[in-house]
Parts: sequence; C-alpha cells; structure tokens
Amino acid sequence: MNLKLLCFIPHFLTWITITAQSTIQTEVLVVGGSASGIAAGIQSARIGVSTIIAEPTTWLGGMITAAGVSAFDGNHNMPSGIFGEFRSKLYRVYGGANKVATGWVSNTQFEPHIGDSIFKSMAAAETRLKILYQLQFQQVIQKNGVITGAQFMNKVDGKIISIKAKQVIDATELGDL
Repeated sequence: MNLKLLCFIPHFLTWITITAQSTIQTEVLVVGGSASGIAAGIQSARIGVSTIIAEPTTWLGGMITAAGVSAFDGNHNMPSGIFGEFRSKLYRVYGGANKVATGWVSNTQFEPHIGDSIFKSMAAAETRLKILYQLQFQQVIQKNGVITGAQFMNKVDGKIISIKAKQVIDATELGDL
C-alpha cells in the first residue's frame, strides 16, 4: 500500500467525524421533554425567549403521560399556570372535570396518548419553541466550570449534535445533567 494513502486515511477519518457534528445556538436549552421540561419550555417561549427542548423519545410529558394510567393530583377548583391549561384541554377532550375524576387516589386521570398530544399542540403554538426529538443526552458542555450547553446523539442517524445556550435546564426524569 502506498505510504501517501496511509497518511491520508487518518486525516480523512478526522474530517468525516468533524463534518458529522453540528452545533445549534439558542437562548434556553431544556434537556428533557418531561412534565417540568415542557412547562419550562412553553413558559420560556411565552416570555419571548428562543428555546429548544431536546427529548430522547418522540413523546412529551415524561412520566405524567407515559404511565399505564396517567394521573396527577390537584384541586379542580384551583387551576393555574401551564398545568391549569393542560387540565382545561383534558376537560374539553373528555367532556368536563367529572369525566377525568375517575380514580380513587388521583383527581385527574387520562389516556397517555391524549396527554402527549395536548402537550405537543401546546408546544406547537409557541413560535419561539422548537422541540428536537430522538436526541440522547451524552454530556454537558462547560466553559470555566459553567454549563453552556449539552451534546447529544441523534438516535435516528447517530450524528452528534451540540446545543449551546445562555441557560440550560435539566428537565430529565433522573437529573442526568
């Protein structure tokens, strides 16, 4: 084999690795589309901040919408904030508060796919919010000990994506960051 070719191969492989990565810049990065993540992302976008939610699945709401029987507690007479909106949309889907108050323990129960679709429609209404699905968190990006972003692997094509932000919020179910 030609010596020039052997010298070229490592440089070519480095070039492939570098070009397979991309970097995205945003003001707020929310890692995880959990219930807290979707609430943080929606509220951030509503106050006029460019926001990205990076979610490892195709589902929004985390454990609150992915359970066998999705349920959350809360006084029906005190709706407020993002979850007050969410609950109002559940009432519209099912036909009222009494239709979701079907459990012995929790005040509000619903089908998981309904919760996911409501969160997706709420997110889609926000022009400053972008949700990137199928991004598996890999590691934080730090500068002088401050978290300035995160690196992800796209679960579909294996590409590495770095997202840098002024503010990073850990909304993973297990505190991965």
